[in-house]
Amino acid sequence: MWTITSEDVTRAKEKIKERRSEIEASYAEALKSLDADLAEIDSMERFAGDFAGKYAHEETAAAEENEPPFEEGETSGSEGGHGSRWRLHFGGNREAPNLPPR
Repeated sequence: MWTITSEDVTRAKEKIKERRSEIEASYAEALKSLDADLAEIDSMERFAGDFAGKYAHEETAAAEENEPPFEEGETSGSEGGHGSRWRLHFGGNREAPNLPPR
C-alpha cells in the first residue's frame, strides 16, 4: 500500500513547475530563432524587390533595344530556361510589387 504525504504532492508539483519553466524557456528560444529567420527573409525580399525595381526597367529597356522582334511561335530566352537562374516571384504578377518611385 502507498502512503502519500503532502510533502510528496508538493515535491511532485515543484518538479512539474520546473519542467514547465524549462519547456517555456525552450519554446521562447525557438520562437526567437524563428522570428530572426523570418526577419532575415523579409529583409532579403525587400532588397530583391528594391533591386528589381531599380534595375529591371533599365535592363528591360536595354534588352528590348537589342532584341529583334519575336516571330510567331518563339519564346523569350527567360521562358526557354536561359538567362539568370535567380528569380523573384511575386505570385502570378510578373511585375515587381508596387514600389515607391525612385
